[in-house]
Amino acid sequence: MTTLQLFTILGIFFLAALRPFVFYPCAKRFSPRTSCAFSAIWSVIGALLILPFFHHKLIINEVYFYNDLLAIGLGVLKGILLWFMIKHIQVVKKESNSCSVYFGFISIAIGACANYFLFNSLLTTTQIIGIILIGIMGLLFFIFGQAKKLSKEGKISFWLLVFILAAIIMTDHNAVSHTNWYVQFTVTGATMLIFSIVSGTSIKEWKNAIFDRDSVLAGIVYAAGGICLMSAMITILPVSMVSLIIRLAAPAVMVISAFMYKEGKWYEQAAFGGLTMAAALPLIF
Repeated sequence: MTTLQLFTILGIFFLAALRPFVFYPCAKRFSPRTSCAFSAIWSVIGALLILPFFHHKLIINEVYFYNDLLAIGLGVLKGILLWFMIKHIQVVKKESNSCSVYFGFISIAIGACANYFLFNSLLTTTQIIGIILIGIMGLLFFIFGQAKKLSKEGKISFWLLVFILAAIIMTDHNAVSHTNWYVQFTVTGATMLIFSIVSGTSIKEWKNAIFDRDSVLAGIVYAAGGICLMSAMITILPVSMVSLIIRLAAPAVMVISAFMYKEGKWYEQAAFGGLTMAAALPLIF
């Protein structure tokens, strides 16, 4: 492992673990649309700031990306999905920080199955067993874990998040090979910003998104995480390793949330996170 790979792994893990905690105050204080707005704003700002270094990636197959309808379409689709994902994450996070990260494990299983049946993604017998185990752990967490304490609205948002992220996983399966990370990051950020405008975000919500200190911090962490995550795929680390690093952050978030926010018992949180992580390893490797 090179020094660059090591620092990239540490950076992705830190930002993935930090994001739920910097978004938490915003979930408590503001509407979910506010979080969608500042995530979009800082994604666009981040894309513009790094444009001088990655402008060459705007050309795909010898033409500018905006002439490639598939590249645009995949980016727009992912941007809309991300907007709704952030919105519902904040709904769940207002009640449980742990649940707002746990849903991703179930999404991996659904996304892997969908890619297998729809896009002929290859899965070994071991990986299929992993899918079954991760699905079982997801149901156990929903029935017996922290998720059982969610309100009706929270439970609906939890399962919406499961399927939204699964759809994003399917989108990425096609987008990474067809476009490149910078185009996807830029188009998704712009789409999120446009969607925030047309979705009826109020003046007060825009003010909170732009000027509030918690919003600015969360927005910067979100954009930095997106850039670090997407730029690392393929060029620095395998996609599978990037997915593993993100998922490794979830058990840490769950245990810390147990201490900070009294979300269940820490050893129960660690058990759910650790066992689900173990079941997910065959899917990642």
